[in-house]
This record gives sequence, structure tokens and C-alpha cells, in this order.
Amino acid sequence: MPYPVPFRPNTPRGNPLRRVIAPLLLVIAAVVGTGCEEAVYPIIETDRRYSVYGTLDMNSDRQMVRVIPIRETIFGDPGELNVEVRSIDLQNGKEYAWRDSVVTFPDGLVGHVFVTQKRIESLHRYRLEILEPDGEVVTWAETTVPLRPRATVARPTVATSPQGYVALQRLQWADLPKYPFEVTYWYRFFSYRGNRFVDVAMPHVPGNAKSLDVANAWDFVVDLVADRSVLDEEYPQWRGDPLAGIGMTVTLLDDAFVPPGGKFDREVLSEPGTFNNVEGGFGFVGSVGRFSAEWVLPDSTARVLGYNPLGGALRALHAQTLTAEGTELVTVR
Repeated sequence: MPYPVPFRPNTPRGNPLRRVIAPLLLVIAAVVGTGCEEAVYPIIETDRRYSVYGTLDMNSDRQMVRVIPIRETIFGDPGELNVEVRSIDLQNGKEYAWRDSVVTFPDGLVGHVFVTQKRIESLHRYRLEILEPDGEVVTWAETTVPLRPRATVARPTVATSPQGYVALQRLQWADLPKYPFEVTYWYRFFSYRGNRFVDVAMPHVPGNAKSLDVANAWDFVVDLVADRSVLDEEYPQWRGDPLAGIGMTVTLLDDAFVPPGGKFDREVLSEPGTFNNVEGGFGFVGSVGRFSAEWVLPDSTARVLGYNPLGGALRALHAQTLTAEGTELVTVR
């Protein structure tokens, strides 16, 4: 049984155009229909002119949004879209122009995707505007970028019991007022067979709760012994490979990502305007950030749990790899 497909926790996988709608995939699917047999007709009883969908991504230097003329079907040739798209950083007044491109999506639909080269900043508020040829702003939306959280990792506590070892370790995410939209969690090994680092995605999230001693923080408690059992059962190929580290990614959405009833329900979201923050149009423009932290177990703890710690040369390579990924290497304290 091979390792699961490796992933880079801080890097979007697959076709980058998926970020135009991620994590709005469900919203867009509801809006544009679920199959080719269902026609999508123009909205004629409205003076709104455009639908806009997309997320501003804190982890990318390239931002993308999809613009759909309301009075046109999304099927067939989208034709020319004679509009200007710009964004404004409302913190400092800087403006950024967006470039139009006609894109074929994985499902075969063709549409207009506007792109700009810009990395958005934590806690900044951005306004996206659509202007017609006369310079009139006809459609716009605003989003506030989430606060960048901070990760700290405590030294593991190891004790013996009649059943064996008990080993727990706490990871705390500070500046995190609410639970993340998504949490992923992995163990990283150095594979001698492939001569590379391999991330093994764990099928669960560590137990967690809102911190009792730090405001706006969440504590995750890693059960190192239970995780070792999972690795033994699910991914036995790790044996003999040095353990490089343990990591976690949290995905945060801006505060406007609140669907009706708190659930992303396809039928509810398919109604125009139900999940909407676009003025003069329909759709949703939000902001998203993914933050990754990885830490190295103390050698003594690693050995107690049956892992081989990394050697000196591999430790340096591990640190370089994390830097290249944008993953923070957190010092265990």
C-alpha cells in the first residue's frame, strides 16, 4: 500500500482556476445548475447587471474572480465583456486593475475570469468594483481579510500507565476568535525510497476546545500514542523512515461567509440573492487564508514512540523545505 498522495499544506492543489470559486464551489454549483439538462436562463426581472463570484486568497500573489453578465446564459460563447474591473485597498486607497480572460472550466463551461497580481494583507478591507465604459460603477462588493493567527506548541508530556505510554502535546492557535472553516493535520516523514519528504494526511483532527486561559485562541491536543496506532494501521510504510515533523493547516474565512442557517445547503443557495454580498448584482466575494505550522518532536519523545528522529543534514533540508512552502516551523517550548 503506497503513501497517500503527498500534498503541500500551504499550496492550492490542482487547477489554479479552482481557487476562483473555492471555498465557494457549492455556492456556484447551486447558482449555475447541476447538469447539462438544466438550462440556466437570464434573469430578466432585475436592474442588476452582473454576478460576481470569487475569493481573495491571502496565500497567493494572484487573485481571480468570475464575472457573469446577468442577462446572458452562462452556456455557449461568453463573447466580449466590455467592462473594467478594479479593486481598492480601503486601508490606504491604492487601486489595482484586473485583466479579463476567457476560461474553460473543468466542467466544460466557459466564462470570464478577471485576474490581478496582488497579495492581500491581513485585516485590510478591499472593495471590488465593476465599471461600464462610461466609468459608472454598477456592481461592487467588499471583504475584510481575516486576522493572521499565531501558533505555539508546548513540549509533549509523556507518562507511563498500565497500558503503556501516554503522550500528549498541545498546539494553540492565538488570534483565532472562532473555529476555523477547515483543519487539516499531517505527519511528515523523509522517504528513503523516494528521497523526499512525504506528508501523511491523518483521517482525524486532534481534540480541541476554545482556550480557557487565552482570549480568542483555540487549543488542539495531539494524542501522540493514538496517532502512532493510526499510522501503524493505515500507513505502515512509514516504519524506518525518519519523522520530520507534525503539522496542521487552518483555513479561515472572512466574517461575511455565513450562509443562511449556518449551512452550505445547495437548494437554499440556488435562490438568487440568498448568499450575496454584491451590491448592484448577485454573487459573493470573500477572502480566505490558509495558515500552516509544523513542529519537530524532541528526539527523546520520538524515540519513546518508536520513531527515528531526523539527522542533522535532513533537519537543515526540512527547514529549507518548510520555508519554500510558506509553512512556519514552530519551536516547541
